[in-house]
Amino acid sequence: MEASYSGRVKDSVGVRQANLGRLLRLVHVDGPLSRAALTEATGLNRSTIADLIGELVDAGLVEEHAPTRAAAWGAPPRWSPPIRGSSPSPPTPRSMR
Repeated sequence: MEASYSGRVKDSVGVRQANLGRLLRLVHVDGPLSRAALTEATGLNRSTIADLIGELVDAGLVEEHAPTRAAAWGAPPRWSPPIRGSSPSPPTPRSMR
């Protein structure tokens, strides 16, 4: 029984790593994306996207950007790779998990 559990744990870690890579690739290739756009592009659920984005933010690999002034009020934040040489911005309430 222990070997079966261990195999599932390794598989789930591999799936998580693959999903982190997919999100990172998307924001690097497609530019800033909202969580809703990431959910639609990956097929992952909202809570998984929030958790994975939180991990990428903590690692300094993506950062949150406020909606532009041209966007309507209530527009979701966008996630993008950090600008090289800039210091990480402090977390905002929306980026909290």
